[in-house]
Amino acid sequence: MRCSKARKLFSPYIDKMLTKYETEMFEAHIGNCTQCRSGLEQTLAVHAAFGSLEPLRAPNGFTTRVMAGLEEKRAERLTLFPVLGRLIEAAVVLVVIIIGTRAGSFLGTAFNRQQTTIASSLSLDTFAAVQPDSVGGAYMTMMDGTNEK
Repeated sequence: MRCSKARKLFSPYIDKMLTKYETEMFEAHIGNCTQCRSGLEQTLAVHAAFGSLEPLRAPNGFTTRVMAGLEEKRAERLTLFPVLGRLIEAAVVLVVIIIGTRAGSFLGTAFNRQQTTIASSLSLDTFAAVQPDSVGGAYMTMMDGTNEK
């Protein structure tokens, strides 16, 4: 057992809260380690000193004053933060809605403009007349079908 683990077990050992295995391991370590044995003896002395004291009595009305103070603090905390939190939540939701509608209208307009641009660029009205002896002219002749040779 390491000394750090043994030091954590001082109080549980004194209060007899260790398992049989833990107690055996702890006592074996204390038997071999002078530092931990000294620490256990100091802890036992403090435990004995506090055990010999008579219980102190709280002054009259102490519990009532403490509980009233706690209730007062709880009431302050409950009234301020939930209202403030709800206002912040509402503001955030409102900002998200505004940003969403603005972005939607902007994107919708941009999308419509893009569709219009694409449609107009594919329109046959935008093509210039082609020379009959060019490749474009030959293509138009084939597609038209009226000038068959």
